[in-house]
Amino acid sequence: MIGLRAIINKVGAYPLLIGMAFVWVSCMSAVPHLSKQQLDDAKSKHIDLEAGRRTYINNCSGCHELHTPAEFNKTQWMQIFPKMSQKAHLSISDSTEALAYLCAAAKPNEVQ
Repeated sequence: MIGLRAIINKVGAYPLLIGMAFVWVSCMSAVPHLSKQQLDDAKSKHIDLEAGRRTYINNCSGCHELHTPAEFNKTQWMQIFPKMSQKAHLSISDSTEALAYLCAAAKPNEVQ
C-alpha cells in the first residue's frame, strides 16, 4: 500500500490538494439545502439546520462517503445517526443539529 507521503513526493502537494478540494466540493453539492419554511420552523425551536448541514458535511465525510439525507427516512436516521455521531466524537449540540438537518431532509416515512 502506498502511503500519503509517497504520493505527495511523487505527484506533489498541489494536485493532491486540488483533488481533495474537488471531492469535498462534490460532496457538498450532493447534500441539499432546506427550504425557507423548514429553516424557519427549526429556528423557532432554536435549532440551526444550516449548522447541522455543515456539521454533517465536515464530520461525516471523514469516515465514509456522504449519504444524501433522502436516502433514509426519519426513523432510519434516528437509528443510524447516534452511533455514527459517537464515532465522530460530535458534541451534543453538533449531534442534535446534524440529526435535525438529516431528519428534516429525509425521505418521508412510509405509512403502513
